[in-house]
Amino acid sequence: MHILIGVHFNFTVNSQSHGHGHMPLKTETTVEYYFNNAYLYYCKQHDCLRCSNDHEDSVLLNGVEQADVDNFISNYIEYVLEDTELRDAFKASVKKQLVKEAVEDE
Repeated sequence: MHILIGVHFNFTVNSQSHGHGHMPLKTETTVEYYFNNAYLYYCKQHDCLRCSNDHEDSVLLNGVEQADVDNFISNYIEYVLEDTELRDAFKASVKKQLVKEAVEDE
């Protein structure tokens, strides 16, 4: 089963590491990867989502902001888990965390 959740990203593909050799993708481009043992990690400091296979080979999605991940999680809870109570609790938790961070930044 494949489920598409409405989160859109503009991204480029690095042919080399550390920002060299960008290949911009058009909106109609689809890149498909298969993982035997997928692990997803979000790095807040770098706005980067890393998808790795067995914590080894990985795909980096740079420019993925925390709000994008939050939106994905909220949609996943609502449409895949079909749990609107949990979705609402997650959204409230995110809002509380954003307020806390705003206060700390002042």
